[in-house]
Amino acid sequence: MEYNTVTLLYFSGTGSTEHAASCLERQFTERGIKIHKQNMAKISPSNVEVSDLLIILSPIYAYRLAELTESFLKKLPDGKQRPVAVLSVSGGGEVSPNTACRVPAKRYLTRRGYDVVYENMLVMPSNFATQAEPHLNLALLTVLPEKVETIINELLEGEKRLTAPKTKDRLITTFGVAEHLGGSIFGKNLYATSDCNQCGLCVKNCPKKNIKMVNGRPQFGWRCMWCLKCVYACNRRAILPGIMKSIVLKDGYDIKKMSRLAAKEPKQEAYTSKSGDQWEGVMKYLNK
Repeated sequence: MEYNTVTLLYFSGTGSTEHAASCLERQFTERGIKIHKQNMAKISPSNVEVSDLLIILSPIYAYRLAELTESFLKKLPDGKQRPVAVLSVSGGGEVSPNTACRVPAKRYLTRRGYDVVYENMLVMPSNFATQAEPHLNLALLTVLPEKVETIINELLEGEKRLTAPKTKDRLITTFGVAEHLGGSIFGKNLYATSDCNQCGLCVKNCPKKNIKMVNGRPQFGWRCMWCLKCVYACNRRAILPGIMKSIVLKDGYDIKKMSRLAAKEPKQEAYTSKSGDQWEGVMKYLNK
């Protein structure tokens, strides 16, 4: 399949999906294919570049693509049957119930006149509640270029890759919209401690414009979608959750630091874990 131009629409909360987007951008460019990388949190649907191929890249929140992503797709201009690939980013891999995570997004794209020809999953270190073992987190970053190369090869070869999730996974994904309510409640209960220096970084970075400064202190509204960007990006670690505290990783989340460490790690022939089946999806992804 000949694609001379590609538009890559992505959303990233804490940086993992943006890291994957940069990898895709770099490899398309190396092949002489012009790529437009656009952040859905910073543009309107009417400003999406028209290309031969559209790629949607989004993290998974509550078993479906991020609420910001899905809302964006619903407002896209008529696709005129242009091909689109949907790529999800997960910390757990293509395992139940994540297998149905892209179903709503594919439905919205089809309604907007796009031809969904391909879907796949990239796995990155988890930023929610728990993580795989450190060596597996670094391995996910080590193998990313190889995984991206495979996806690009399949797209350029015209491979049509569409999955058929189980009914139970589709059902769980449907109830994933409860994430919207959960995120709102979680976000409203965030607060800034006395360590806050009023820098305003959280206000500037929030993709939902859910934070504002009131009398020099961050105030959190009801539009949070659980991306955790404000929590992990605060260099003073001054933003804390008032409820559901266990979803925030104790040691924080720094994808740039992990990437630097991963650059020193050689790819292994096979990866092993001491966690049993807990990270089954990650192990399958790494050893595929």
